[in-house]
Amino acid sequence: MADTAAFCVDHLFPKVPARQYVLSLPYALRFKMAYSADATSVVLGAFISAINSDLRRRARKRKLRGRLQTGSLAVVQRFGSSLNLNVHFHVIGMDGLYAEQPDGTLLFHPLPAPSDEDIARLARAVCRKVTRYLGELSGEDKDQQLTLDHLANASVQGLVATGPRRGCRVLHLGGTGEDAEAAILGKRCAEVAGFNVHANVRVGANDRDGLEHLCRYLARPPIANDRLQELPDGRLALRFKQAWRDGTTHIVFTPHELIEKLIPLIPTAYA
Repeated sequence: MADTAAFCVDHLFPKVPARQYVLSLPYALRFKMAYSADATSVVLGAFISAINSDLRRRARKRKLRGRLQTGSLAVVQRFGSSLNLNVHFHVIGMDGLYAEQPDGTLLFHPLPAPSDEDIARLARAVCRKVTRYLGELSGEDKDQQLTLDHLANASVQGLVATGPRRGCRVLHLGGTGEDAEAAILGKRCAEVAGFNVHANVRVGANDRDGLEHLCRYLARPPIANDRLQELPDGRLALRFKQAWRDGTTHIVFTPHELIEKLIPLIPTAYA
């Protein structure tokens, strides 16, 4: 994680302002992408294309013309905070564009922060592109293991897939009731038909420490060992970095359930 972040800062990302774009997806699409490289590529490609199109549109509104170049770093994350299977995307993109000059050199032009309406337009574009192209994908691999399929489906729903608690929700500690999921739209955050785009995190051009911290966040593993503890009865409690809105502070697994939750987070190898 640290080495990846250092490489991105030292060798990959130029000294220009950067913005993080996060795309969360409808549950059915998360499940489809879990073991389909084609579906994942289509959705990620649509997301990056929509970001680049929005940057160019906003640049042309500011009278920038000619060949406009963008750049970004994309990370596919497969997990949520509760170790549930949640395939989603983080993209660190340049918060502006390079314009080609008459002598062939490139000059960077930073752009003002996108408005809430810009992000809503971006979410609509992603939804439209994915809906259009997803139908072109080939059928799912018929040889896909049914066990992985079953574990992934349970993980998406936050359920236990096997063992004596099969079909039950993962246990929560510290809450006042079951977590009621809701799409809360905030600053530079918009959702369309389950496609949620958040783009309110920005790093300044000279804030290399901030950029490295953001890259570490993108490259982090599903579990931080210092937040996992063994309970007296042998079960394992995973403490959240921040409590959920309903007050939940931990989730609890048997060792069997923990392994069950980790399996769907491992990408399969594709021929």
